[in-house]
Parts: sequence; C-alpha cells; structure tokens
Amino acid sequence: MVWMTMTDGDGHALYLQISRIEPRRANGGTIHAVQAIVGDGADETAVLMEVGDEVTVTFIDRWLDVATFRRFVKRYDQFQLEQVLRETVQSLTFCTLHPPGEEAAQVLGYQCAGRWQTLPGMSRPHPLCLPQLIAEEPPVWRSVA
Repeated sequence: MVWMTMTDGDGHALYLQISRIEPRRANGGTIHAVQAIVGDGADETAVLMEVGDEVTVTFIDRWLDVATFRRFVKRYDQFQLEQVLRETVQSLTFCTLHPPGEEAAQVLGYQCAGRWQTLPGMSRPHPLCLPQLIAEEPPVWRSVA
C-alpha cells in the first residue's frame, strides 16, 4: 500500500493498493500497466495507469461501477487526483524478473519511499531486486596512518 499526499476536506488520506503490474511493449520500449484501487477507507475506486515516458490514468469504475465512481469524485477533484496518481506511480521503482529463455518479464514488486512491497501472489521479491546491504557492524577500531 502506498500513502498519497492528497486528503479530502475531513482529512482522510488517500492510499493506492496495487494489485498487479504488467510490463508491456509499446512504441519500441516498455511501459508498465499498474492496476490498483485508490481509496480513503470510506470509498474506493479501481484505476489503471500506464507508466512510460508519460503516465495515463483510467478510472475503471467510470464504466463498471458508475455510482461508486461518482460518489468518489464528489469528494476529490478528479484532475488533482489524476495528478497525484501520476506523481505517485512515477516515484515507484519496479522489481522486474526476466528469466533467461522466457519471452515475458514479470514484475514481482515495487519500491516506494525506501520500502520494498511484494505484489499479491508473490512470496517475496527476487533477491536481486532487494537493496544490497551488509549486515555487519562497522569496525570499532580506527586506522592510524
């Protein structure tokens, strides 16, 4: 879950719960299709974002659950919400695994604000995606030269 910088008039903070990230080929490069729920605990709406050089935002519930979508955008300015969603997904780092011999890459998780998040259905991020840290204490002595 990613907490966003936008709140409603009552101070309810918005979150983004990412359920799937799929790499796709487009215009000679790769984009990431991010499927998520954006909400504040009282209301939620489904969203699909395509992240590449630019970010496109599509509210899925605009067509599938019109009543829920209308109730949600009554409380949040749609233009400002789209901007915050763009900024949020642009700040993510995706953990992508592309096994040798396989055509398709797979996104296992993402990093946001220094924390790695595993996508639903993944047991853990691939070790190469995790930050490489040394778990030893620094030496207590100092070099004298």
